[in-house]
Amino acid sequence: MRSRYLIPVTALLLSLLLWSSAYTLNPSPFIDPPLADAEVVNAQVAYPPYEKPIVANSLDVIGDTATIGTTWYDLQHFGTIGRQMVMDDEGYLHFVWMNGLNYGGIERHVYYNVIDPTGIPVWPGSGYPVESSYRAGYATLDLGYGNRAFPAFHQKMTSGSSAYHTAVAADFFPHYGAFLTWEPGWLYVHGEDTSTLYPNISIDRNGRIHIISTVTMFPDPIDWHVYTVGEYDPVTFTITFPPPPHTWTKVGRTTVDGADVTSSDVSDRVAAAWITPHHDIMVLIDEDGQELNFGEAFNLTRFILPDPSLLPDTLLANRDTLRAHDDLTLLFDQDDWLHIAFTTRSYFFYQATCYWNASIIWHWSEQYPDEFSVVANAWHPEDLVECGPGCVKAQRPSLGQDPVTGHLYCMYQYYDTDTTALSAAGWPSGEVYVSVSIDGGLNWAVGTNVTETITPQNAPPGQCYSEECPCMAEWVDGDCHIMYTMDYDAGYVIQNAGTWTLNDVKYHHVPVDSIPTTPLVPQVPFHVSPIHINQEITAATGTIESLEICATPNPFNPQTAIKFSLPDAVYVTLKVYDLQGRLVATLADGLMNAGSHDLIFDGSNLASGVYLYRLQADKFTTEAKLVLVK
Repeated sequence: MRSRYLIPVTALLLSLLLWSSAYTLNPSPFIDPPLADAEVVNAQVAYPPYEKPIVANSLDVIGDTATIGTTWYDLQHFGTIGRQMVMDDEGYLHFVWMNGLNYGGIERHVYYNVIDPTGIPVWPGSGYPVESSYRAGYATLDLGYGNRAFPAFHQKMTSGSSAYHTAVAADFFPHYGAFLTWEPGWLYVHGEDTSTLYPNISIDRNGRIHIISTVTMFPDPIDWHVYTVGEYDPVTFTITFPPPPHTWTKVGRTTVDGADVTSSDVSDRVAAAWITPHHDIMVLIDEDGQELNFGEAFNLTRFILPDPSLLPDTLLANRDTLRAHDDLTLLFDQDDWLHIAFTTRSYFFYQATCYWNASIIWHWSEQYPDEFSVVANAWHPEDLVECGPGCVKAQRPSLGQDPVTGHLYCMYQYYDTDTTALSAAGWPSGEVYVSVSIDGGLNWAVGTNVTETITPQNAPPGQCYSEECPCMAEWVDGDCHIMYTMDYDAGYVIQNAGTWTLNDVKYHHVPVDSIPTTPLVPQVPFHVSPIHINQEITAATGTIESLEICATPNPFNPQTAIKFSLPDAVYVTLKVYDLQGRLVATLADGLMNAGSHDLIFDGSNLASGVYLYRLQADKFTTEAKLVLVK
């Protein structure tokens, strides 16, 4: 049985929906990333060594950290990060990152490192190059074929084409660091070789290499995600892809680098998700991992679009004022349920504006398909500190699970917007937080700051610690295994925010015992509804503590009536699930008047068996069994 926290809902939703002069609004709600060719930036440079900040406990981390490499590039991914680190079944930790070898972003390559089960890195503090191209970056990673590392990235060669192409490298032997690289067939759009950028990779248990990349077709503002699949031959050490013109399959249109792909460890299932131009999230779950049909994807978020019939009242006409930002993360748990965490920010359609940095990180799972749970709430409209181009206050979630306890963990980045702790250029520092759910993702503990970085006021380059682009390994083995770039001047320099600094690439392991399971984050509704925007109805909420409810007949064939009586007009949801937690029917989802109600559940198209109904009305929640006998 689950009850929601309704006391803080009204205050939050007034912030969500209210558009007034009380807050300064950001006129640029969604900022596209720069093109790959535009990432050479002429900015100021701060050379090491850097003096430590004169602040007590300026870097008071929970757990331990180790430097696995360096980079002049502070940004590793624009939107969805994917996995840059993976733990194998022998306890080795594998890492890949984009190594800017010099300031300016001119020379850039993909590097790899590995830490053995005793904590010793193979290349202490440095790593080893993966490819030998002219320029490469934006790496992700997965393992296959006896714990071999398979980094994916995009690269440009010195000859043959001016485009960047998706590439996949394979280690000769596990933990060896000797890579051979293959490119899928090039993609031609209107007869021109077109860049395939920002790949995310997942290798399923049958050895298929699934890759989703982004195609930027400048000057067209709408991009595409594209998909390909490869096969690795461990005898010849080669990767083969479908031949052109069948190499790439269209996934869907997008405006952000927000796609991810994952595969199950216990079945043949593969899942992909991406963000549409309207900033909804599309999800495909494929049962066998073969011939993925992206036309079968479903709209997960289904944000309620503006309603012009309600104008001139823009408060009502805006409808949902949440939109998916530009990052998400996927995970199949040990019971084969798919989990998704993603970031939303504000958007007021009729004003074409948003709050400066307000955001919420949400969780969804197949097991509870009608529930969106808040992982982190950074909804502070009064906060006018800009977090950087394309950044919001809480963002970049990364999911993992401890298979022993079954607990879910979500790591995310949270900007410290304290105005007395900004860099000399006025940018806030990023922190790394971890939250835990012990009930399958229905509720999440308030996040724990595991980095505790304190930036001195007006910190000059070299004395400003900002954890950027964090990601976490899927496997939590009593420790959360985290990777990030320690940027020594806050703000992404390639987006003209900050200074070029030589940054450390950090591995950080956090004992799960140091992540409290309470207090819980208060839950709030995901969509707007009349109960939240009508003052009379809102004032009447909070009164229903219990209800008399029954299903007659029960057992039934093929229909039963679920009966209850409401003392007040309230928002009611009544939904029926099978024993695997899959939604079977929605009988109510909206405002219902006071009085008696009979809602009919028809099982004509269902198999005999036990089903569960869940009724939520104001503070009251109940579940009961329904038995269908044919």
